[in-house]
Amino acid sequence: MAVQAPPKEPKLSRGFGKFFTPLTKKYSQFHFLTLAAVFILVGLTACGDLTATNSPAVVIPNTPAGPVKVAASLNPTRINLISSTAALPGHAAEIDSIAYSKDGKYLASAGADRTIRIWDNSTVGNNKLLFTLIGHTSLVTSIAFSPDGKTLASASDDETIRLWDTSTGQEIATLTGHDEEVMAVAFSPDGKILASGSLDQTVKLWDVASRTEIATLTGHRDGVFALAFTPDGSTLVSVGLTRDKTVRLWDVNTHQSLKILKGHSYGIISVAITPDGKTIATGSQDGTAKLWDLQTGKELFTLTGHGAPVSTVAFSPDGKTLVTGGWDKTLRLWDVATGTQTGLYNSSSGIVYSAAYSPDGQVIAASSFERTIEFWPANPTTNKPSNSVNLIGSITQAAPLKPSIAFSPDGQTMAIAGTDQSVQIVETGTNRQKAKLTDASSGSKPVQSVSFSPDGKSLVGGSPDGSVHVWNIATNQEFLNFPAQKGGLSAVAFTPDGKTIVTTGLRQDPTVKTWDASNGKELLSIPTNALYAGGRTSIVISNDSKLIGSSTVGNQFKMWDTATGKELIDFQGHYGQVLAAALSSDGKTLATAAGDRTIKLWEVNNQGTLTNGKELATLKGHTGPVYAVCFTPDNKYLISAGDDGIIILWDLATQTPIFKTDLKDSYGIETLALSPNGKTLVSIHQDNSVKTWELSN
Repeated sequence: MAVQAPPKEPKLSRGFGKFFTPLTKKYSQFHFLTLAAVFILVGLTACGDLTATNSPAVVIPNTPAGPVKVAASLNPTRINLISSTAALPGHAAEIDSIAYSKDGKYLASAGADRTIRIWDNSTVGNNKLLFTLIGHTSLVTSIAFSPDGKTLASASDDETIRLWDTSTGQEIATLTGHDEEVMAVAFSPDGKILASGSLDQTVKLWDVASRTEIATLTGHRDGVFALAFTPDGSTLVSVGLTRDKTVRLWDVNTHQSLKILKGHSYGIISVAITPDGKTIATGSQDGTAKLWDLQTGKELFTLTGHGAPVSTVAFSPDGKTLVTGGWDKTLRLWDVATGTQTGLYNSSSGIVYSAAYSPDGQVIAASSFERTIEFWPANPTTNKPSNSVNLIGSITQAAPLKPSIAFSPDGQTMAIAGTDQSVQIVETGTNRQKAKLTDASSGSKPVQSVSFSPDGKSLVGGSPDGSVHVWNIATNQEFLNFPAQKGGLSAVAFTPDGKTIVTTGLRQDPTVKTWDASNGKELLSIPTNALYAGGRTSIVISNDSKLIGSSTVGNQFKMWDTATGKELIDFQGHYGQVLAAALSSDGKTLATAAGDRTIKLWEVNNQGTLTNGKELATLKGHTGPVYAVCFTPDNKYLISAGDDGIIILWDLATQTPIFKTDLKDSYGIETLALSPNGKTLVSIHQDNSVKTWELSN
């Protein structure tokens, strides 16, 4: 088969599970593309984040309607958990890896929510969840069952490999030794050896019984993304990313390199071997899959059709058919003997990350970006590629609106949006529901972002369809609504003076807009150009309502004049996109948090003309992207949280962390909200659980 000219190098995103590479210069060939969202931060104790496309904003207005006792002398040293709501079942983020046990009784799935789930596979499409395995502190990139099905191995961005007892769901061991994210694991056919591949460019072999390292295999010039043993266990195959783009064969006993296969034009991200051990399949960023003769190393066929990264390859149990899945949202079947396409399945759940044949060869399971596992018939009724194949069933966690929480200015009530088709007004502390606010026209329009007016008399909410709704808190009636952002609205807030409503749009309308709060008339539109490919951005508004700040392209953060839209201050220094920001109550310090796992503090000095922001400090302590930051009311402390599920309390005088939460079962944190008195903190996690914390000494 003729080799098709490769398409332009795709941009892979680690926000999309295991295919998001590190935000370092070492792996700068990939680009940081995250899920679309915007967060608006206003006022005294503003605390906010950037979450998924339909994410909320949590906004704390800074002008109280009544007296608020600020805990200025609290000097907190701890953050104590008070309460937590139940989590939703199913994965809370994209599913990056799936695997069947050899006997077909179990199906395991793992992904960006840092969990592994083991499902009963006796009823396909209606699989019962048996265990949720929690322990990794970052996304899980790869899983594999031992041949006897008693052990499950998992690899993670947290640079560890973990072994789990499949009968109890308990962790058996943690293997450490890699210096960077671990992207792949595979058991030898006898179950005695475990292989792991990492972005540190090495492959490690581990003795499963003693849980000790046997050898480190070096040679790849870039990260190792996938692994496979031959059926006799004598050879291990590994594949490398863009600067390497090779297939390497290793002697498992001598640890020596046997062959290096070259042919792909960009990084290789998936590999499989036929049950007879004669043929290797690889999938690449170049949009193709290839079949190779394992004995000779000769390329047999180049399989074209996806035109986008081929993220998964798997052979049928009889070795006659190969299934490939990719970023074009399709599964394709190929005849191994001829290299011709024999089937095409269109996934309804987005990008396909992982696919596996059931041991009996009757079903293909495929996982996707939309936190879904789809089950397809492995033998369609016709071999025509255009054949319409019916889905057997699926395991799915519908992507609900992410909750949004806003404290009233006096701190006595909270508005909660995103949990259903309404906004709930609840009493702080007791969580007793006081009212339910709905859209006046339909009564059921979802709201994903809420903000109280500075006097506490009104609440504004933003809907995914781009509309804005304003309610009277005393009567619970909607009195104003208007369309605001084309293609969706991600966040909405009142300015501190209460005269203006600020909205932010998604990728179809990457702008910050201001509106007259009395009549909904548009006042200003500021382009940010930051929401490319669903990127996160962040917004802050100064106390005097004269400055608006936002993350923009090039990992920058800018501030503009609210009245004219004139650019005034440019903050540059992060290596990853700015994901969250907060302004101190005195307006003198800006905190920005980014995908590079750091928080930066900046001096805010508005001179009326364009100037560069002065960096004051860089705070390091998180092990993943930082999604939320906020100042305490006295500006002495900063609170941060992110994908690692940890909340850190920073002393700004010493610029050091003084307390970190330690929840081993905690999902990544999408947002934070701090009460006006600075004593109560609310966090929303990737499993949609809401946790309440108390700052104490």
